[in-house]
Amino acid sequence: MSEGTHSLGNAARSAPALSQDDGQRDRSHLDRRRGPNDLPDLSGRRILVVEDSYFIAADIAGALSAAGAQVLGPCPTEKAACDLLVCEALTHAVIDLNLDEAGPRFHVAHLLKAHAVPFIIVTGYDGDVITPEFCDIPCLQKPLSDRVIVRAIGGV
Repeated sequence: MSEGTHSLGNAARSAPALSQDDGQRDRSHLDRRRGPNDLPDLSGRRILVVEDSYFIAADIAGALSAAGAQVLGPCPTEKAACDLLVCEALTHAVIDLNLDEAGPRFHVAHLLKAHAVPFIIVTGYDGDVITPEFCDIPCLQKPLSDRVIVRAIGGV
Protein backbone atom coordinates (compact mmCIF):
# COMPACT_ATOMS: atom_id res chain seq x y z
CA MET A 1 0.00 0.00 0.00
CA SER A 2 1.48 3.38 -0.93
CA GLU A 3 2.10 6.18 1.51
CA GLY A 4 -1.01 8.29 2.03
CA THR A 5 -3.44 5.45 1.42
CA HIS A 6 -5.39 3.75 4.14
CA SER A 7 -7.08 0.37 4.29
CA LEU A 8 -9.29 -0.62 7.16
CA GLY A 9 -9.12 -4.37 6.66
CA ASN A 10 -9.11 -7.19 4.15
CA ALA A 11 -12.74 -8.33 3.91
CA ALA A 12 -14.20 -9.15 0.51
CA ARG A 13 -15.75 -6.23 -1.33
CA SER A 14 -19.52 -6.39 -1.16
CA ALA A 15 -20.56 -2.75 -1.17
CA PRO A 16 -22.96 -1.72 -3.91
CA ALA A 17 -21.71 1.09 -6.10
CA LEU A 18 -23.68 3.59 -8.13
CA SER A 19 -20.80 4.12 -10.56
CA GLN A 20 -17.15 3.34 -11.09
CA ASP A 21 -14.65 5.57 -12.84
CA ASP A 22 -10.96 5.11 -13.35
CA GLY A 23 -10.35 8.79 -12.66
CA GLN A 24 -9.05 9.43 -16.17
CA ARG A 25 -12.07 11.35 -17.48
CA ASP A 26 -11.45 14.28 -19.84
CA ARG A 27 -11.54 17.48 -17.78
CA SER A 28 -11.53 19.98 -20.65
CA HIS A 29 -15.23 20.81 -20.21
CA LEU A 30 -14.52 22.03 -16.68
CA ASP A 31 -11.63 24.22 -17.79
CA ARG A 32 -14.00 26.35 -19.88
CA ARG A 33 -15.99 27.29 -16.74
CA ARG A 34 -13.04 28.52 -14.73
CA GLY A 35 -9.48 29.67 -15.11
CA PRO A 36 -6.50 27.33 -15.10
CA ASN A 37 -5.24 26.22 -11.69
CA ASP A 38 -8.44 27.43 -10.05
CA LEU A 39 -9.19 24.00 -8.56
CA PRO A 40 -6.84 21.39 -7.17
CA ASP A 41 -5.83 18.40 -9.25
CA LEU A 42 -7.04 15.31 -7.40
CA SER A 43 -5.07 12.82 -9.50
CA GLY A 44 -3.81 9.90 -7.46
CA ARG A 45 -6.47 10.27 -4.78
CA ARG A 46 -8.86 7.41 -4.06
CA ILE A 47 -11.90 9.07 -2.53
CA LEU A 48 -14.74 7.24 -0.83
CA VAL A 49 -18.14 8.87 -1.39
CA VAL A 50 -20.87 8.07 1.16
CA GLU A 51 -24.21 9.58 0.11
CA ASP A 52 -27.70 8.04 -0.11
CA SER A 53 -29.22 10.49 -2.60
CA TYR A 54 -28.49 9.06 -6.05
CA PHE A 55 -28.35 12.43 -7.80
CA ILE A 56 -26.20 14.11 -5.15
CA ALA A 57 -23.89 11.08 -5.08
CA ALA A 58 -23.59 11.16 -8.87
CA ASP A 59 -22.80 14.89 -8.82
CA ILE A 60 -20.14 14.49 -6.13
CA ALA A 61 -18.60 11.47 -7.85
CA GLY A 62 -18.62 13.27 -11.20
CA ALA A 63 -16.95 16.38 -9.79
CA LEU A 64 -14.24 14.36 -8.06
CA SER A 65 -13.62 12.19 -11.12
CA ALA A 66 -13.46 15.22 -13.39
CA ALA A 67 -10.78 16.65 -11.08
CA GLY A 68 -8.73 13.45 -11.50
CA ALA A 69 -9.72 11.40 -8.46
CA GLN A 70 -10.64 7.74 -8.48
CA VAL A 71 -14.04 7.46 -6.78
CA LEU A 72 -14.82 4.53 -4.49
CA GLY A 73 -18.55 3.99 -4.24
CA PRO A 74 -20.73 5.96 -4.00
CA CYS A 75 -22.08 4.09 -1.00
CA PRO A 76 -25.75 4.75 -0.18
CA THR A 77 -25.72 3.15 3.29
CA GLU A 78 -23.51 3.06 6.34
CA LYS A 79 -23.11 -0.72 5.94
CA ALA A 80 -22.05 -0.35 2.30
CA ALA A 81 -19.49 2.28 3.30
CA CYS A 82 -18.10 0.10 6.10
CA ASP A 83 -17.92 -2.91 3.78
CA LEU A 84 -15.95 -0.86 1.25
CA LEU A 85 -13.71 0.66 3.93
CA VAL A 86 -12.44 -2.72 5.06
CA CYS A 87 -11.31 -3.86 1.64
CA GLU A 88 -10.19 -0.77 -0.29
CA ALA A 89 -7.16 1.47 0.08
CA LEU A 90 -8.38 5.04 0.15
CA THR A 91 -6.76 8.41 0.58
CA HIS A 92 -9.80 10.60 1.40
CA ALA A 93 -13.57 10.51 1.89
CA VAL A 94 -16.67 12.65 1.43
CA ILE A 95 -19.47 11.55 3.75
CA ASP A 96 -23.09 12.44 4.42
CA LEU A 97 -24.26 11.97 8.01
CA ASN A 98 -27.93 11.29 7.27
CA LEU A 99 -28.20 8.00 5.42
CA ASP A 100 -31.58 6.37 4.88
CA GLU A 101 -33.28 9.29 6.68
CA ALA A 102 -32.08 7.82 9.99
CA GLY A 103 -30.78 11.12 11.36
CA PRO A 104 -27.15 12.05 11.85
CA ARG A 105 -24.92 9.04 12.38
CA PHE A 106 -21.17 9.11 12.93
CA HIS A 107 -19.99 5.48 12.64
CA VAL A 108 -18.24 6.00 9.29
CA ALA A 109 -16.71 9.25 10.56
CA HIS A 110 -15.38 7.43 13.64
CA LEU A 111 -13.76 4.74 11.47
CA LEU A 112 -12.18 7.30 9.15
CA LYS A 113 -10.83 9.37 12.02
CA ALA A 114 -9.52 6.31 13.86
CA HIS A 115 -7.53 5.34 10.77
CA ALA A 116 -6.33 8.89 10.01
CA VAL A 117 -8.15 9.10 6.69
CA PRO A 118 -8.80 12.76 5.83
CA PHE A 119 -12.47 13.47 5.08
CA ILE A 120 -15.10 16.12 4.73
CA ILE A 121 -18.73 16.03 5.81
CA VAL A 122 -21.55 17.10 3.49
CA THR A 123 -24.92 17.45 5.15
CA GLY A 124 -28.30 19.11 5.01
CA TYR A 125 -28.10 19.69 8.76
CA ASP A 126 -26.67 22.83 10.29
CA GLY A 127 -23.37 22.70 12.15
CA ASP A 128 -25.05 22.15 15.52
CA VAL A 129 -25.38 18.40 14.87
CA ILE A 130 -21.63 17.93 14.55
CA THR A 131 -20.27 16.48 17.77
CA PRO A 132 -17.21 18.11 19.38
CA GLU A 133 -15.10 15.14 18.31
CA PHE A 134 -15.54 16.20 14.68
CA CYS A 135 -15.37 19.99 15.04
CA ASP A 136 -12.00 19.99 13.25
CA ILE A 137 -13.47 18.24 10.16
CA PRO A 138 -14.62 20.49 7.29
CA CYS A 139 -18.42 20.43 7.13
CA LEU A 140 -20.27 21.66 4.04
CA GLN A 141 -23.97 22.30 3.97
CA LYS A 142 -26.05 21.07 1.02
CA PRO A 143 -26.78 22.11 -1.61
CA LEU A 144 -23.26 22.80 -2.82
CA SER A 145 -21.44 23.19 -6.08
CA ASP A 146 -18.91 20.88 -7.72
CA ARG A 147 -16.25 23.53 -7.21
CA VAL A 148 -16.87 23.67 -3.45
CA ILE A 149 -16.56 19.89 -3.13
CA VAL A 150 -13.32 19.74 -5.15
CA ARG A 151 -11.76 22.65 -3.25
CA ALA A 152 -12.75 21.21 0.12
CA ILE A 153 -11.41 17.71 -0.51
CA GLY A 154 -8.31 19.22 -2.09
CA GLY A 155 -7.68 21.09 1.15
CA VAL A 156 -7.65 18.10 3.51
